[in-house]
Amino acid sequence: EAVDAARKALGLDDEATMFEIKEAYRDLTHKCHPDENPDDIHAMEQFKRVSEAYKMLTYYCQHYKYSFREADVKNFVIHVSQ
Repeated sequence: EAVDAARKALGLDDEATMFEIKEAYRDLTHKCHPDENPDDIHAMEQFKRVSEAYKMLTYYCQHYKYSFREADVKNFVIHVSQ
């Protein structure tokens, strides 16, 4: 699922809080930022993946009140894919 993939991209478990999501995003974007890694050709791709994962998870948390219950995740994925 998209939400699971986003959590994995940020190295988070199933019950991550918004604080943990933000912290993981900050750490990872600093590590993979293209300006910090000018010789790494994969840095931009990783930076984009991390940014998209963060965007999805923060949107999800704002609209579903930090819930990672299975039913809420399924409803979110259906809503996003429409």
